[in-house]
Amino acid sequence: MVNEKSLLTCARGVALAYLAKSPVRFGSERDGDVKRTRERPAMSYTISAEGLALVQEHEGFQAKPAQLPNGDWIVGYGHMRGGDAGPSMSQDEAAAMLRQDLAPFERLVNELVTTSLTQSQFDALVSLAFSIGEAAFRGSQVARRANAG
Repeated sequence: MVNEKSLLTCARGVALAYLAKSPVRFGSERDGDVKRTRERPAMSYTISAEGLALVQEHEGFQAKPAQLPNGDWIVGYGHMRGGDAGPSMSQDEAAAMLRQDLAPFERLVNELVTTSLTQSQFDALVSLAFSIGEAAFRGSQVARRANAG
């Protein structure tokens, strides 16, 4: 569930991740008058166990579905359900569901960020994207700054 504390904590995590040692950047290089471009390796990061724990901590666990003001339901670690409340969830079921819920955000960060990342940077970006949603992440200053190096 998105709340001010989780967004601030996640943003803090992103900032701290970027203070860590910078990875090798790919892009254009000048060799005399000849400009050559190295292709960035395809990114296929997945969230680490530490990143998963970060998201679980920020989202908090809720076994029983709770209705949101828009009529949808939230259960587990931020899993959204439309329509019926559905059944309660164990922590193991919620962790498995969270992995599925994070997969589109892993793909989003892999697609959108064009610079090399450390694992902790990737984890923080996936956590942020999951918290704020795809559209907000695509237009975020964090995504732009990640690409700026």
